[in-house]
Amino acid sequence: SEHIPFNLFAPLISRPDLANHLLYRILGVELLPPYQIEPEWSPKPADKYLGDRTSFDTYIKGTDNHGRVIGVGIEVKYTEQGYSLRQSEALRVKNPESTYWATTRKSGVFTNGGCELLATDDLRQIWRNHLLGLKMRSVGDLDRFISVTIFPSANEHMSHALSQYQNLLTDNGKSGFHGCTFEQYIAFLEGDTEIAKWKSFLQDRYLVKALV
Repeated sequence: SEHIPFNLFAPLISRPDLANHLLYRILGVELLPPYQIEPEWSPKPADKYLGDRTSFDTYIKGTDNHGRVIGVGIEVKYTEQGYSLRQSEALRVKNPESTYWATTRKSGVFTNGGCELLATDDLRQIWRNHLLGLKMRSVGDLDRFISVTIFPSANEHMSHALSQYQNLLTDNGKSGFHGCTFEQYIAFLEGDTEIAKWKSFLQDRYLVKALV
């Protein structure tokens, strides 16, 4: 599914005005160009962050009108299932002193009662991507991090998982975590003939039409 983030976001690299429009519509934040827009991206070196291979499907960085550096980590979900625990991942998940749990505790965005649920198959990948951005904020790369998950509206599995995950966040944590459907994202695309063609391509490729 690596092609999906590229198809959804790569055209924004040369269209900063549209990128700004989308960020405002989806997140309610307005960032100032120039932007860093990177498909399949993670900060380096990995050992400075989570020490694993976690990466964002797309990463966008800019500054707001107060000069604060804002990072947006985007995860695209199309499959309708959780992810089983791999051996290398299990070493961190089962160690309460690992970077996963240390970052979780230090961030202050999770409720105390929700920690065990974060490591479940349905939520663990959402959690890891969120943690990567929180770690970037912790080490001083960012002033604010926003985690975004984009998924088809008919993907009931992911809709439930996101709702469950949001319930494990504090009010402050919820302000930095957003869900957005494919349908919403595509509807927000506005512009010239090329944008209209791109929009039509995304609709035909990723949205299921109702059978009459």
